[in-house]
Amino acid sequence: VEGVASRDIMDVFDACQIRVSSGSACSSKVTKSFVLDAMGLEEWRSGSAIRLSFGPATRQEEINEACVRIQQAADALRNSCLIVADTNNDNDAQLDGVVQLKYDDHCCYLIIDREAREIAVVDPHPALAGRIENIVSCQHYRVKAVVCSAADSVMSQSIELLLPILIPSQSIDEYDVFGWPKTATGLCDVAPVECEDSVIGCISIGERRLFRVGTRNPVYVLSESATLKALVHSDFLFTGAEASPQTYESFMSENTLICPGRDPEHHLVYTPCELSGDCRVDDGVNIPIGDTDEFWHRKDLVIVDVRERQEHVLTDLPCCAEVINVPLTEVAQFIHSNPHLRERDIICLCRSGNRSQVVANVLKRHGFNSRHLLGGLALLGAPAA
Repeated sequence: VEGVASRDIMDVFDACQIRVSSGSACSSKVTKSFVLDAMGLEEWRSGSAIRLSFGPATRQEEINEACVRIQQAADALRNSCLIVADTNNDNDAQLDGVVQLKYDDHCCYLIIDREAREIAVVDPHPALAGRIENIVSCQHYRVKAVVCSAADSVMSQSIELLLPILIPSQSIDEYDVFGWPKTATGLCDVAPVECEDSVIGCISIGERRLFRVGTRNPVYVLSESATLKALVHSDFLFTGAEASPQTYESFMSENTLICPGRDPEHHLVYTPCELSGDCRVDDGVNIPIGDTDEFWHRKDLVIVDVRERQEHVLTDLPCCAEVINVPLTEVAQFIHSNPHLRERDIICLCRSGNRSQVVANVLKRHGFNSRHLLGGLALLGAPAA
């Protein structure tokens, strides 16, 4: 499926109870097919392929049912903007605020104002260009900027690739090497109190402002709603991969969320105290499979389903608690928008327990009382309603 990674296809197939693989049986945890690579096919085919296995015990009824469920999976992918479609039932229409996309350990950020239908892109990667273009096309967003924090070959390639596609009405000469609009350099209507003297320009995304700080390997600061002469703060800091903490620690408040340029350890988003080493986090975020009865029937819990929306909509969770769908891509914005949930007991869950463990750990580091379902929904089976 061109433009859709095998992992995304497998996740939504799994939500439909279809068991498939992205490669040969001897290639556990490999994200692409070396067999298709050896056949000389285009790279996107091996990275977007699914292997379905048949055997002598496979019955026609199972094949017929699988076809029905594959169609459901395709509809869910279309509705998520992973596949462009003419549809009004679009899961990605719910995106608002800071969205993190990843390619390997590279982090790209979309800053979306859903009401204003505007978007800015920070640190895109060429491999994510199709996904970004799909989101913009599906939602008919006006792209305010495509910027990067370093002028290396990968970033330059991303800017040269995306700017003509996402902002075709403007010439690439109207931007500097970081993709920053030359017209955005100068005075802003507001500036964060933490870095007011260091701001060299800003871009509006709805009522938010994206500020550029620094000229060489710049960092970007995002405020929430800003109005003329209002007091705004550094709510999000996009550091890129090159800047050292010493160059931006003076731009932060204690509530600033730090969005890294690279994230090999899946921390997703950092707190200022983590830079100084002053954070203390309790262990014990796991909930064994045998201890699930209590939270299926507790109304005071918050259950955070961290699967992607196209998975979430395919599976009902028979529980009494409040359920919130928070994919990994939206964790940073969730933390910023829901400080009141720090007082609630939170259970994170996903298909296998891998993603939910990541999110539970992230929330715990940011002061939430979070645990996760060890082994995930795949091992749990269907709980009693």
